[in-house]
Amino acid sequence: MPIEPIQRYLNYCRKRQLAANTVNTYACRLVDFWQWLEYKSLNWQDVGLQELADFVNWYLLGGEVEVIFE
Repeated sequence: MPIEPIQRYLNYCRKRQLAANTVNTYACRLVDFWQWLEYKSLNWQDVGLQELADFVNWYLLGGEVEVIFE
């Protein structure tokens, strides 16, 4: 199911005639961001500078989701 804010942004990029590879890369990174939001139980509308920094750090470290076994 497409996520409406992401779809709107990607449509905007297409209208600006960005290269297809660029739009595809943006789409992939936005999916990563959305998955990170779900993992952290965050609403995208509540994300601030600190959360963005946390995401970038997570992404640059390989984007692995921690799995804790009890």
